[in-house]
Amino acid sequence: MKTRILFLFLYCSVGNWACPIAVHGQTYTYNAEKDIQYYMMDKKDIKKLPVGPVGQTYVSSDEKVATIKGNSIKAVAYGDCVIYAVADGRQSVFARVTVDWQVQNPILPYSWEMYVPDTEAHNFDGKIYVYGSLDIEYNGRFCSPYYISLMTPDLKRWESHGYSYTAFDEGNPYPGKILWDSDGNYYNGKYLLYGFYEADYTI
Repeated sequence: MKTRILFLFLYCSVGNWACPIAVHGQTYTYNAEKDIQYYMMDKKDIKKLPVGPVGQTYVSSDEKVATIKGNSIKAVAYGDCVIYAVADGRQSVFARVTVDWQVQNPILPYSWEMYVPDTEAHNFDGKIYVYGSLDIEYNGRFCSPYYISLMTPDLKRWESHGYSYTAFDEGNPYPGKILWDSDGNYYNGKYLLYGFYEADYTI
């Protein structure tokens, strides 16, 4: 699956940091290795999964929590499980599913190990999308070169469809650099993702 996304990265000249303003556009290709899906579901919820390559099937790690029927997940009982995509004798993690998580602060299940600070929320087509950077241990710091986007139709059931952008993506002008908080918008028929690279204090 390919999606045309325009990334607008802003750099300023304030205090110790200075970089040029740049616009970066690219075609994003789904990568199963990094685009693990995350789903919060209520008991008896059914979530349709994408149709994969010919011969691909899905398998649940715990059918007491969620089962697979065809290309759909059915939530069964409270807990967490992993959904694997199986094809050509290979098995890879496709999604993590949490059933009957009681929404609180933070809204995301602890099992997702996903800390998303400095978020921005927008309503697109009746759904709430939240954009932010993903804080994990990276090069001795609790920041990362990854952006993540969350979506909810009802402020209760949340989903993450993997990284919305990474500093390792093809065409990135600063590979591996830490990304600061992001934001999204819709303008003139395009969905925009705004991002900031970390300041270079050596300048």
